[in-house]
Amino acid sequence: MFDARKETEQMNLPDPSGPLGVRTLDRIPPAPGRRALVRVALDLPFDGPSPTAALRMELLRATIDDLQHRGTQVTVFGDVAVGTHDHGGGPRRVIRSLRQLGAEVILLPREDRAEPTTKLVDQLVADHDLFVNDCFQWSFLALPSLMAAGSRLPCYAGRGLEHDLRVAEHLLVDPDRPFTAVLGGDDVLLRLHGLQGMVLRADHVLVGGAMSIPLLQATSRQPGRSTQAVLLDECRAVVGLGERVQHHIHLPKDLVTRDRSGVVRTLPPGRITGEEILDIGPRTLMEFGEVIEGSSAVLWTGAVGCTDADSMSGATVALGRLLPVGSAMIVLGGDALTTVLSDAGCLSPGIQLVTATDPLLELMKNGDLPALAPLRDPHAPLTHPPLR
Repeated sequence: MFDARKETEQMNLPDPSGPLGVRTLDRIPPAPGRRALVRVALDLPFDGPSPTAALRMELLRATIDDLQHRGTQVTVFGDVAVGTHDHGGGPRRVIRSLRQLGAEVILLPREDRAEPTTKLVDQLVADHDLFVNDCFQWSFLALPSLMAAGSRLPCYAGRGLEHDLRVAEHLLVDPDRPFTAVLGGDDVLLRLHGLQGMVLRADHVLVGGAMSIPLLQATSRQPGRSTQAVLLDECRAVVGLGERVQHHIHLPKDLVTRDRSGVVRTLPPGRITGEEILDIGPRTLMEFGEVIEGSSAVLWTGAVGCTDADSMSGATVALGRLLPVGSAMIVLGGDALTTVLSDAGCLSPGIQLVTATDPLLELMKNGDLPALAPLRDPHAPLTHPPLR
């Protein structure tokens, strides 16, 4: 019979083979009849055109197959509240796919309503023998579904989380130099908040598209846009930090814009007065391309321009064709970015993908994530200390 207490004692040993010291599924001893509770980010796409979505499904299937091969019954649970959009394939289709794999699927209510979610997690914990965190997307938050289950059951990292942490570990511990980070995408505030860690770790930080506007404002190169004073102060501090450590933050010298009448123009910072930012301009593309071509490690999260039409992803595709595949470690994140580059034939076998970008940026900033604590020996040191 399965003895949870005995296995918990066995689990409180460091796993030297696990990325960042977390315990992986390889640590599960044979004991048929157990029930595993697997936390997954069901609000992210698992199908559709994105190579990142395909990777998520491939890794989740690997987790389920591995557990079932060990004689373990699998319950997958996750929060779909954020994913009200379909991305070409909605949560219902994903749930059907998981059930076809023989997994039970349970949907969580929104995690900002802590009390009902905690109650549900308590019920799930009582009905299961071990916990698997396969949710890199939300591991940068101490959510009840990740912390409560992980603190009360023997716990392991699923294949998806293991994959992302292994990729991140190379960039955290000893990346090849020069190391270049490229930041784009729509989630401006969260990614700019994590910029300090990226500036300290990367030799070059390239910031494209709309994400560059607060930084341009903070350096007095782009007046006239409404940005929170706190964010501007943070951006100024980041720019100053980059100058002190001699890690260069590269901002656009020109941007492709569209005004309200639909006229598209390339403008330098300082002349943009409310136009929509579509892409980086040709001068910026040339500078960014030279930096990327000379890099030995590249982390790229998010497209540097709009991706809602082929004509608007020009700079992203152009930079993708300059990636030094074969001579550098290249890590890409973001569904829009990987879809655009895949459609353009820029994704080669030598490029590594991560399933989520925001937790990766938080990991690069802090050196650890809150939800990883239950997956390792509490007395084991971090593989890489957080930046100060």
